[in-house]
Amino acid sequence: MRNALLPLAALLTGCTDLTGIWLFQIPYQESTAGCDTSVAENFSEGYVPAEGEATVGEWLYTEDYEGTDAIAFGQIETYGKDQAILVLGTAVYPGTKDGKSWIFEWVNDETSQTKEEHYQGAAVDYGYLAEETSVSTTTYTFDMEGKKQATVKVESTGTSTVHWFESDEWPDEVAAEIGSSGQIPSSSYLVYDDAGDSYSQYNDYDVDDCQGNVCEILVETTCSDDGEFIAYKTDYNEEDYYEHMQGAGQ
Repeated sequence: MRNALLPLAALLTGCTDLTGIWLFQIPYQESTAGCDTSVAENFSEGYVPAEGEATVGEWLYTEDYEGTDAIAFGQIETYGKDQAILVLGTAVYPGTKDGKSWIFEWVNDETSQTKEEHYQGAAVDYGYLAEETSVSTTTYTFDMEGKKQATVKVESTGTSTVHWFESDEWPDEVAAEIGSSGQIPSSSYLVYDDAGDSYSQYNDYDVDDCQGNVCEILVETTCSDDGEFIAYKTDYNEEDYYEHMQGAGQ
């Protein structure tokens, strides 16, 4: 178990006319994080199995945990009209003023690709492609309550997508190098039925497993979390103080 808000709190701070070093008091609470995953595919017989229910028989298992509050330090500096930066450690988050609130936000967007092709003369007789993308957004809304206190609302969302493509069939000489069931991870997500039993779905090199000449699987996972805590402006006014305090906390 953990203090659910501490990782989020480690990224937060203040307001333009209140630049300086802030103390964050983070109450312990269970994480509100949740994720949803969807799978799309074009296998002819494979399908995503329903999520099963756990069976515990006559046993009943329970677990409970309570943690203490956490504290951390952060710093704010302005750099233009209604513009500021939020700093903690080596992380920097740009912010803008919205009415009486300050909103600090950072969007991280990454894309990667792995591609393999086998040629027979000028023709491709086997191809494999894996594309991965991830987009995450973290937003901190800083609502002032007087000159030395603020309520901080934290929201984070992230979406990761993996899209696999692989030839439905390929020749024996290619199978001798990469295997007879290919590289697309269909067995991790799909099953097929045979005589009333379910079996893992593979992309076999000598079987027409998919609709069309290319097998596809698209897995998308979206996660979100949120929290709230109180921030207090400290009397530390020198920037050198923060260099010493930025890693401090409980």
